[in-house]
Formats: sequence, structure tokens, C-alpha cells
Amino acid sequence: MKLIVANLKMNLTFDEILEYSKILNKSNYINNKVVICPSYLFVSILSLSLNKEMYYVGSQDVSSNMDNKCTGDVSALQLSSLSKVRYCIVGHCERRLKYGESSKQIISKIINLQKYNIIPIICVCESDSNVDLSLKKQLDEIIPFINKTSEIVIAYEPIDSVGTGVSKSLDYIKKSVIYIKQIMDSLNVSNYSVIYGGSVNEKNCYEILNNDIVDGIMIGKKSIDINIFISILDKLEVIK
Repeated sequence: MKLIVANLKMNLTFDEILEYSKILNKSNYINNKVVICPSYLFVSILSLSLNKEMYYVGSQDVSSNMDNKCTGDVSALQLSSLSKVRYCIVGHCERRLKYGESSKQIISKIINLQKYNIIPIICVCESDSNVDLSLKKQLDEIIPFINKTSEIVIAYEPIDSVGTGVSKSLDYIKKSVIYIKQIMDSLNVSNYSVIYGGSVNEKNCYEILNNDIVDGIMIGKKSIDINIFISILDKLEVIK
């Protein structure tokens, strides 16, 4: 079973998210686990409106604060109070680059999520021009300081493929995922999966996932249009 994560970012209005949910509920997928990550505004709406077992809701972020006293933040406790919310994206490259989010902040967010049994989708960026964004450095800075016995998802994101429409080659993706798994094994993490995010679309999704190496995908732009997203889910349903 593969993990398919839709990162809707700041897209869709109230009416559009209701239509999105309505169309998803008409489909039935049994071979994959599907996680929809809307903006904070619509997390509760999707949690209440999605009615199929294979669908879960994820948040795009969570507060790193422990005391629930930060105006504008959303806590892990609040997310956990919604039954469908099982996942949360943390450390996305956009937050690292645009907001200067540090590994220390990401660790705090993961600890908060794990306290309430929400599975963190930990993004690791990759950039040839930024030594601070090497895969090993990021994992070494984060993984030893969180609960390594709880389920963890690592989302591998080459920066030059995020939002550019240009995905890495399958060979490159597989080699990178294997490398990440070697690092995770060396850090004594057993309950983890590694997914790929970076210009995944309806043309390359099957090739990326039709192997025993890549455990899932995170889709950005192509998940916003529900018709394109459904076509992706249809293509991936045949992968066992």
C-alpha cells in the first residue's frame, strides 16, 4: 500500500473544498492510503466531510509552541481532536527558505505531534548549492531528538523540482530514497516510510511508484484540480 499525500497549500475556497470532498467521496480506493492536506481553514471541514476509510486529513503545519499561548498558531491537541486528522507536514522547504524555519523548530513540532499520535510527514530538502540542505545533515539534526519508535514519514524534496514542473529522473529518485533509508536505518529507526515530492503529475506518478523502493508521493500543484487528482489516484490504484 502506497501513501499519497495531496498538499493543497493556499488553494481552494470554501465552496471549492466542499466540491473537492464531494467528488472524493464518490470514488473508492482500496490499495492506497490517501491524505489530503488543506490550509488550516479547511482541516475541520474535510475531517467532517470525507466519509471513506482510505481518506485521511493532514495539516500543512502545526505550532512549535508547547504552552498554547501563541496567537494565530494551531496546536497538535486541536488537530488531534478531529478524528480524520492523522498526519501533519513539517519542515517543508518553503517554510525553511521563506520563514527561516530551523531544525530545532521542526523538532518541537514533531514532539508535539507525536504526543497526540499524529504522524509527522518530515520534509527533507535537497539543494546542490546549499550545504545546510543536505539530506544527511537534516536527518542527523532531527531524528535523534524525536520518538523513533512511533511511525514517521520522510518526504524527500529536491528544491529544484518543487513547483517547477521538472521532476527528477526515476533513477535519481530511487537512489536518493535508498540513501535516505540507509540513514534512517543507521539512526535505528524502524517504523518509517520515504515518499517523494517534486513536480509529481498524472504522467510520471505511476513510474515513480511502480517499484518496491519509493513508498509514496506528495503532490502539490496537480492535486489542486480534483479531476487531475482523481486521474492520478485511478492510475495508482493498480499498483499492489
